Amino acid sequence: QCTDIIVGIQDLFPDGRIINIQEGGTRIHLDGKEPERKEIPVWAAGYQINPGHSLRVTVSSGWFPRYNRNLNNCEPIYSANVIVDARQKLWYGPGTPSSINLPVYEPDTKK
Repeated sequence: QCTDIIVGIQDLFPDGRIINIQEGGTRIHLDGKEPERKEIPVWAAGYQINPGHSLRVTVSSGWFPRYNRNLNNCEPIYSANVIVDARQKLWYGPGTPSSINLPVYEPDTKK
């Protein structure tokens, strides 16, 4: 079984609106029941977070229509026609830690 994992970074406005800042994803081949380390690059972005706003991180198995749909059967996207239910599990905790690393640049305001 194959599935896509998409990580999105979003700007959450104080009034609840959301703007996508950047996202990245990868196709994962699910071979076993044990956790497996995967790195999902989220491309570089320059973005200013205004006071009162928050960063929101999403983890999803799809981002259609931005990315083509994945029928989860490992067939090429352009010719796949059999849909397979995908069952994802995000592992976290002391034995299987997950992390999202987000470097933040704070300008020097002392000038």
